[in-house]
Amino acid sequence: MNRVIKIALLTFRVAVLAALVAVLAVNIYMSIAKARGITVPMVFGYSYLNVLTGSMEPDIETGSLVVVSARAPYGVGDTVTFESGGVRPVTHRIVSINGDVIRTQGVANNTPDAPITRDAIRGKVVRVLPGVGNLLTALREPDGLLFLLSVVIAVLFLPRYIIEFITGERLGNAARGTA
Repeated sequence: MNRVIKIALLTFRVAVLAALVAVLAVNIYMSIAKARGITVPMVFGYSYLNVLTGSMEPDIETGSLVVVSARAPYGVGDTVTFESGGVRPVTHRIVSINGDVIRTQGVANNTPDAPITRDAIRGKVVRVLPGVGNLLTALREPDGLLFLLSVVIAVLFLPRYIIEFITGERLGNAARGTA
């Protein structure tokens, strides 16, 4: 049983570390791309954006995270992210398409936006994660980074001590990640 627990803990740690490295790599790439002026950087055809305003409420709340797909087809009623000439991309619903001219409008707005062309669209919203944008913003602050570091340490090291406490067996060095 001791050997099975050691293997399970090691597998768990490797999986957590691999996931953290992947998330870190994506975030570094996104940060570098945004610093170079790419407002909606894509990774494998997807991007994510934090919703900063209430123009799409109640459908998409402020502080939500939207996942955008560059490969999705666009039609009337779809929510898309596009370049509007401003500093930040805009996420609104398509209200009309006339050839290459597209009109969008925020759900909470009374009037449509200025017309855009298809090449201004960066992608279609394929998933909305309420509140996750606020969470990611908080994790970028010093207190949030400290909290995240605490969670990572807890996830990597606490399971071993909990299992030792429950079973009453010492798992040894292999479970600690050393030889």
